[in-house]
This record gives sequence, structure tokens and C-alpha cells, in this order.
Amino acid sequence: LMNLYNLLGLKNYKKHALVDIIKSVLIMILPIILFFTLEIPGILLGIAISNFLGSFHFLKKINFKIQGFNKIRENFKVIIHNFGADISSNLPRVADKLLIVPLFGFSFVGIYQFNLQILFTLEILPIMLHGFLLSEESSNKTISWKFILTIIAVAGLLVLAVIVLSPIFVNELFPQFHEGIFSLQILSFSLFPLVISSIFSAKLQAKESIQIGYSAIVRIVSLLSLIIILGESYGLVGLSISVLGSSTIYAIFLFILHYKIQNK
Repeated sequence: LMNLYNLLGLKNYKKHALVDIIKSVLIMILPIILFFTLEIPGILLGIAISNFLGSFHFLKKINFKIQGFNKIRENFKVIIHNFGADISSNLPRVADKLLIVPLFGFSFVGIYQFNLQILFTLEILPIMLHGFLLSEESSNKTISWKFILTIIAVAGLLVLAVIVLSPIFVNELFPQFHEGIFSLQILSFSLFPLVISSIFSAKLQAKESIQIGYSAIVRIVSLLSLIIILGESYGLVGLSISVLGSSTIYAIFLFILHYKIQNK
């Protein structure tokens, strides 16, 4: 992960894409190959090897001198809050299941997770946008609103595609998940706040914000709270609204943080 961000910082977008693709392919292939010889430990070993090979170029450049550790100490708060920003994107993918399973059972989780996998596929757009904006904003380059609006328009087309095509796609290929079609259509709207949050997250990280880490607490607490409130009453639809609602609250929080920094 550090290697990928390092390449983004260097604006080496071609190498970034190449390393990311190689790592993704290795993660898909190596765990399966090693599973047949080592079983479950083989899966973990395959993931570890894939990440190591994807980071080998970066590991050679790590500075273990005292000056390097001094820089870490000087920027410790920024590092911690950047870590919090990363948690805000990744931890919700796990934390929600820890609550849903005991409250609603595995049948709910199966359909809910299927819907989330489609949303995770759509999330490639805000993830790529965040990486690009973080690199450009860190160099004090201004990104035109025309570009931002184009990305939002693309997000709109993706959401429209999910709404129109999901009934056909699910009923034809995954009929066992047909109960989740309407909740999937609602869930797809989460792409809009996720795109917006990726914009403000990149801007805040580029300014070395020491408050952005709190966004992890805002997103996770809001998600779990909404799941408890809406999940039991509205089922799968309630869970989708919970994800949409927490993503919206998350985006609003980042917008407010950015607004405060801009108006200091």
C-alpha cells in the first residue's frame, strides 16, 4: 500500500497502475495455488507474498537512518490521522458484519454482502479519483470543477446502469439473491457521497489535516447506529439505507472540515 501511494506521490501513474494490476493478479492466483498444498495457511501465505512482491521496489528505498525516524516523529499526528482516513474506508467493510450476523442471521448477510460486492466494484471510481486528487493537490495544483462534475456525471451513469440492469443481471445469473434487488438499487446511490467524500478526503490529506482521522469514528458509529435503528424495522432495505446514510454523513463531515480549514 505504501508503495502504491509512493508512486502516486511521484506522479508515476503508469507504474502505479502496473504494480496494482500485478499485485491484484498475484492475490487472485497465489492463494489458490498454495491452498492445495498448505490449505488455509497457504491462503494467508499467498496474500503475504503477493503484497511483499508488490512492495519490493519500495522496501529497497526505505530509510532506516535516525533522520528517517525523526521525520516520522515530527509528522506523527499527520500519519495517525492519515491512518484514520484509511480506516474510515476499510473498517466499515468488516465492522457491519460483526453486528448484522448476531442481529439478523447469516441469510441477511449473504444477500447484503452480495449487494456490497457490487458497490465495492463501483467504488473503483472514487478510489481512483482519491489517488489522483491526492497527488495533484499535494503539488498545489488546482483541479477544475469541470473535471469534478464529469466524475460525478460518470457516477450518475453507473448508478443508473445498476438501477436498470440489476433486475436482469440478478434474476438471470444469481436468482438466489433476487430478494435484494430493490435494496441493491438503493445501495447504489451511495456512490454519490463516496465520490464527494473522496474529493474532500484528498484535499484534507494534501493539507496534512490533523482532524481527518476523526472521520473514521463518524462513519463507523453512524453506520452501526443506523443498522441497529433501521435494520430490524426495514430488513435489507434498512441496511442499504444505513450504508447510504452513513456515507452521506461521512461526506458532510469531511466537507465541514474542509470548509473550516478554507475559512481560517
